[in-house]
Amino acid sequence: MLKKETTFLVGKKGTGKSTIIERAQYQIRVDKKSLSVYINAKTVFEVAKGAISINHEIDNMLSDVELRQLIVLKTFLEEFFKSLKEELNKEENKLFQTIGNKNRDTKLKKLSDEIDNQIKDRSELNVSKKVNTSTNSLQTSDASLGAKIGNKDVSVDSRLKQSNAIEYKSDEIFVKYLDMNNLINKINKIVEICKRDNIYIFIDDYSELGKEDREKFTQHIIQPFYHIAKESIFLKIASYPDKINFGNIEKKKVQCLSIDMYDIYGGRSIPNLESKATEYTKKLIETRLKNYTELTKEDVFDFNKFEDEDECFRLLFYTSMCIPRELGIILDNCMQSHLIHGKKISKQAIIEASEKNYTEEINPHYSRELSAKNIDVIEFDKLVIEDKIIEEVIELAQTNKKALAQIDNSFFRDLQEAPTSHFRINKNYEYLLANLEFNNFIYKLGELSGKDVAEDRFQNLEIVYCFNYGLCSYKKIIYGKPKDKTAKYYQQRKFNYSNKLGDILTESRKIQCPQGHEFSISELDGMKKYGMRCSTCMDEGENDSLCEEININSYTRNDIASDNRWTISEIKILTAIYKYEQRKSPNINASILAKEIDRTTQHIGHVCKELSNNKYVIRTKKKPEWPYSYSLPNSTVDLLINAKLVINKIEC
Repeated sequence: MLKKETTFLVGKKGTGKSTIIERAQYQIRVDKKSLSVYINAKTVFEVAKGAISINHEIDNMLSDVELRQLIVLKTFLEEFFKSLKEELNKEENKLFQTIGNKNRDTKLKKLSDEIDNQIKDRSELNVSKKVNTSTNSLQTSDASLGAKIGNKDVSVDSRLKQSNAIEYKSDEIFVKYLDMNNLINKINKIVEICKRDNIYIFIDDYSELGKEDREKFTQHIIQPFYHIAKESIFLKIASYPDKINFGNIEKKKVQCLSIDMYDIYGGRSIPNLESKATEYTKKLIETRLKNYTELTKEDVFDFNKFEDEDECFRLLFYTSMCIPRELGIILDNCMQSHLIHGKKISKQAIIEASEKNYTEEINPHYSRELSAKNIDVIEFDKLVIEDKIIEEVIELAQTNKKALAQIDNSFFRDLQEAPTSHFRINKNYEYLLANLEFNNFIYKLGELSGKDVAEDRFQNLEIVYCFNYGLCSYKKIIYGKPKDKTAKYYQQRKFNYSNKLGDILTESRKIQCPQGHEFSISELDGMKKYGMRCSTCMDEGENDSLCEEININSYTRNDIASDNRWTISEIKILTAIYKYEQRKSPNINASILAKEIDRTTQHIGHVCKELSNNKYVIRTKKKPEWPYSYSLPNSTVDLLINAKLVINKIEC
């Protein structure tokens, strides 16, 4: 992360992206050779949502979508310079005061004021003169065109001119507002005044932006910094897998650094992955104990309840899959059930902690997402299909547990019940499982060539997954493989679930062209080779029509509450409060909730105020200077339980 180049730090939630950024910034301050700035893209987005206007003139020139995008970009620039000032103040306290260089301080103050003024000037720009000139030029050209087309529909020509003019205005505003050359020059001057070599810009939670905002963010922020100042300004962007927009930056010219387990340890050998990942888990815990406690691992774990020490850390790896946040939740659950009662952590304690993590944190995911009142139809259909997939593959694993023990196969012989926690799918179906993996229902472990012969290796390539360990415990699925069997156990044909996914896909999706011609989803790969052109249209001599995937909506979730009361953000906050109340945590405030659900304290406070106004949350203050504490009235708890958004502890 300290290399002088643009880097995308890629990993799913809880893998440690923010921690790595924090560590890198610390090192930059220690070395005193560079400056650094931290921007939380999610914070930018949330702050921007509170703004509804740039100024009257610009507001009227833009569509609602364009205006929102421009506000996001404006907010980013403001947050950038706010963070930069904070870094400069830290330097001033530690370095500038010691040196006493008043001349340098004066230069910095002057440049800082110029930046402030530029930000303000950007939002007060009078672009009408240039826009009007451009529009007049456009209308003159259109008038000439109109003379040539004679008696054709004038209203159509008028709409065309109006559309072109608005598009030109929008582009003009973006160019004028984002005078990036000027801003970057000022940033470089700050670096020069501070007698540093360069500056690092750390952008966290970039993937939390919506697709359109991410595209604009890349176009108007990342691209200019990269192209104009890549020798002195280095972007470090934390991102989720498959949620990166490179714009016109060549992917090969930037570093994509993945910190997900599979990308680090994965490959053709599952045993090799497990060995390295177990060692990582062990080192992480040992280092944590050494740096933050006076305890040893023997003080914490009851190794007598395991075959040996390695089994303990291997189980911790299985339950967390090298995701530090998941490991933290597992160990926190163990602390609640054992350590605070003076008992060491046993094998059964870890298994129960993993099951608790699944039932409370992972399993409610789709119920919560689908219950949100602000979810659109397309996203709803997508989530229902994903929920159906995990339900179906779990059921298949449960069925195979007994069925495989009855067949004549050396890998299953002499088994009363077969381990069925691992399965394979054809690589073509990998995209269907991406969100299930992202949300920790399953984990990718390896790739291998299927037993069936295929000319196209990609068509024959299979992905090996395993279920979440807590899911296996909860659903009574035996994890792993028999001790006396090799990893080829996972390659048995019965563990290939591609046909099941194909059936679900056929029932839920189809391919359709604008003319209404329909095709089975099984033809998707073949159609992609021909650019998704409609073969029926081509046979009929019509213009080429491009087909697209369409949801059939054959699946439903009957247990989803029809009276959707809350947004997904509100649901996350309410369920987090419920969780802490179940643990008898005192003073549940915005700071605690922000860490739990990865939202800013400002956002938490704003949402909780609205929830309080609607009687869903109780806000209290013990002292005027203290932050608000939050709790749930019984009526809200009943609503959460009835909607299956939380687990009823009494029933458990």
